[in-house]
Amino acid sequence: MQKKVKPKRIAALLTVLICMSGGGLVGFTYWEEKQQLAERDRVEQEARAAIERKHSDELSHILDTVRLVADHSVHRQEINARNAQLLRLVTQTRSKYIVFPPSALMSLPNLDMTARISIARQLARVIEAETGVPVPDPALVFEAYGSPRRMLPEKVPAQLMESNIQWVITGIATHDGAGKMTVQFVKLPVKAPRPPIVARFERSDIAISEELPPESAFRPLASEALHALGFEALAVAPLKEEAPARLPLRASPLEAEKQQQSAIEGLWLQQMIGVLHHSLEYIDTRPRERLFERVLAGIGDVAPDSGDYPVLMARTLLYLGRPAAAARTLAGTPATPEAKALYAVIQSDLPALKAAVPAIEREVPRLIAECELLRLRVAFGDLSQSAQRRESERLVHAVPEGW
Repeated sequence: MQKKVKPKRIAALLTVLICMSGGGLVGFTYWEEKQQLAERDRVEQEARAAIERKHSDELSHILDTVRLVADHSVHRQEINARNAQLLRLVTQTRSKYIVFPPSALMSLPNLDMTARISIARQLARVIEAETGVPVPDPALVFEAYGSPRRMLPEKVPAQLMESNIQWVITGIATHDGAGKMTVQFVKLPVKAPRPPIVARFERSDIAISEELPPESAFRPLASEALHALGFEALAVAPLKEEAPARLPLRASPLEAEKQQQSAIEGLWLQQMIGVLHHSLEYIDTRPRERLFERVLAGIGDVAPDSGDYPVLMARTLLYLGRPAAAARTLAGTPATPEAKALYAVIQSDLPALKAAVPAIEREVPRLIAECELLRLRVAFGDLSQSAQRRESERLVHAVPEGW
């Protein structure tokens, strides 16, 4: 017997089925939309990345078109016309030897330029005395190479192959920042056959300080270093001279050179030229330093007990940035008017300098002291603008026109 189905039950079942179907449809549509949104986000991100890459490529292309050729060769040593001319002068030397100032490895502290050049000059001076042939000034050689801050010793001979130079003496000089210096020197062949063992000299734990600069600490070792490099390296006897009784201010540098009576007088004249150089505060100090470095080399040939030696050495050290060593040099020396004035300069003692300058009788030392007094008065604000102008004009008129 067929079971009778109630119309109301059928209607209820249909309603449930319709609702379930609608819910499933709604669920399917929701997840489909999520996937579509995710896909659209991915496409947009890829599009943005492609645009950024394009902009980056365009920027790189623009930079490449304007970049100078020198930007691609910064590792090469720049040689300008003047350096090339100096190098030609160096290669024309009759000496078999040149001395290149020591450098330092990138990882180690370097000595300052003054110390490096002064040490090299000490070595060159001994070689020159032994061979009797002038050795190119290491400062000139250094400048011909472009005054490099650091240069490995084995790189030095390469630019000397067109000369008759047989050997180059160079090396490495460093300090530990705690008062100890290390030097290493080698004798490298240029045109000479390469020896089985390269001659070298090395010394570490050399004491240096503000009062004992590197070039002074090395001076007693110069002959020993060259002896290790194959030279006889006999000590050069220093020249002992008396202090000039007069130091007149000649009409011109040429006239002063003609009338020069002694090495001491020549050193005074060089110092005067250095002091008359442009202001330390407003211009590159290197030209003035080069002049006082030459004075330092000249004083090295003079005996310490020579007349005016303490004052000449102390002023040279002062202008080379070694005030403590300058003060130590003057300590215990005769209290001449020149020494009193210079000590006041070192100590920035304006009243003492004002008192000392009028007592200086020799013309060249007096002009030097007056220049230093003017600079100290300006530094302390002791002169008005008009007074400073008048004092400057007075000093200018005190110097002969030929200077």
